[in-house]
Amino acid sequence: MGIKTYIERNFGGKKGLLRLFWFHSLDFLSRRYSRYRNIPSGTKRLVFVCKGNICRSALAEHYFRSISSFPTTSIGLDTHTGKPANDRVLSETQHLSIRLSTHKTTAVEDFTWQPGDLFVCMEPSNITLLKRHIGDQPTILLGLYGDPQRIYVHDPYNAKLSYLRFCNSYIICSVESLNKKLIENNQIVIENT
Repeated sequence: MGIKTYIERNFGGKKGLLRLFWFHSLDFLSRRYSRYRNIPSGTKRLVFVCKGNICRSALAEHYFRSISSFPTTSIGLDTHTGKPANDRVLSETQHLSIRLSTHKTTAVEDFTWQPGDLFVCMEPSNITLLKRHIGDQPTILLGLYGDPQRIYVHDPYNAKLSYLRFCNSYIICSVESLNKKLIENNQIVIENT
C-alpha cells in the first residue's frame, strides 16, 4: 500500500492528517485538550456533536443507544433540522444492530439544552462553535476514548469509502470505551447483559 492510500484510509486525506497533527502538537505543547477527557459527575445525558449531524454524531448516538439505556441525543453545528443520516454511513452500518435509518438531524439552534448534558464533540472546532451557541458547557472529545487517542476525528463526508469505514469503526470503538468509562464511574447501571 502506498503512502497516499494509507493516509486516505486512516486520516481521510492530507487535510485530515495535517489537522490531526496540528491538534496533537498543540496539546503536546500546552495540554489544552487533555481536559476534554474528564466526565463530570452528575452527567445525565450524552449529546454527540459534529458539523452536519449526518455522519459522525449520528452514528455515535445511534450506536450508543444500541448498547446502553443511558439517555443520548445528537446535534449538528452547521445543518438544518430533519435531514436523514448520510446514505454512505447508513449503507456501511446496516449490518449493525442500530436504527440509523430513523435518524433525523437536529440543528444546534433547535436544540434544548438540559442540566446534566455532556457534549461529546468530534473535533476541537466543534467545541469552539458549541460555545458560541450555548456557552461553556461540560464537553469531552470522543477521540480521547479511542485507540489510539485522537483529538481530531476527520469528517468522512467527502472522504473515500476506505476512510468512511475506518471512521465508522473508530467511532464505534470509541463509543464502547466511553460507555465502559460511564459504567466504571457508576453513572450507568447495567441491567440485563
